[in-house]
Amino acid sequence: YRIQIQNTLEENLRAWHFEDPPDKMEGIRNSLIEQVQGNRNPFIDHPEAVERVRDF
Repeated sequence: YRIQIQNTLEENLRAWHFEDPPDKMEGIRNSLIEQVQGNRNPFIDHPEAVERVRDF
């Protein structure tokens, strides 16, 4: 959407991502969604990928 978010919000989202990593149920949900939509959430499968995102 090309909408800028505040730096503090981005910092909070990143901190939350690392403090609450995906659990088994989120992995199961990701698989069920894949069956319907045909795609997966890469941040569930590879939580470390968030480190490769320079700017949200």
